[in-house]
Amino acid sequence: MKSAPIILAFLLFSKPTTPLLNPQQLGSFQALSGKTNHIEVVNISSGPPVSYAEGLSMQDKYFERSLKLSSGGKGDGDTLLLLTHSPILTLGSSTSEETLSSLPPYPPNVKTNRGGDVTYHGPGQITIYPILNLANYKKDIHWYLRALEETAILALGDFGVVGAREEGVTGVFVGGRKIASVGVKVRRWTTMHGIGVNVGRESLGNFQGIKPCGMDRDVTCLEDCCDREVTVEVFGEAFCRAFEKVFNCVWK
Repeated sequence: MKSAPIILAFLLFSKPTTPLLNPQQLGSFQALSGKTNHIEVVNISSGPPVSYAEGLSMQDKYFERSLKLSSGGKGDGDTLLLLTHSPILTLGSSTSEETLSSLPPYPPNVKTNRGGDVTYHGPGQITIYPILNLANYKKDIHWYLRALEETAILALGDFGVVGAREEGVTGVFVGGRKIASVGVKVRRWTTMHGIGVNVGRESLGNFQGIKPCGMDRDVTCLEDCCDREVTVEVFGEAFCRAFEKVFNCVWK
């Protein structure tokens, strides 16, 4: 019997009762311990922007590889894919007809099979797609969303920026403004899609005319928060370091 995909939008944060990694606004994050996982990093964020269709094709390839390796017991098939997209609005499973009818003519938009509402991807923003078999980490979707947030919070901390969660919504905020959006799909405990973090100021212009993730909130970027230039490549390196801590992994 085929297992149905799990598509996530907004999940509540719950306080953990086991060992802690980094205190946060709404409690503390539940750290992993025990087995160290091996992950392949595919970081093409320093290259030209990737079309959404090409990025999705890459995800599909690594997703199928992960399913095959996990079902055959042939070893780790997890991948962390980092890139920037050409300007695009992506529509999640929660995007309403009202939202669709009010979208601006540019950037173009595309429907996706992730959870959440509409958001923007483009130059100046790094998009990170972890393709993971959660059986190797923790088979808990709430934990996985919090883990992606935690990774972004730790990475922002490398630049002196304090990121935080907000109760009842998914994502990371700085001073009440959204800096990172999360939307995922999980099938057979293997993940797709992921997290987008606004790094450069050029990432902000095309948020005009939309409510990111369905929220009528301002957005911000790392450069505005730390008041200096930061490339997506440099932030991607910080994200990878944080990912190692949160997911208890090493790179292949």
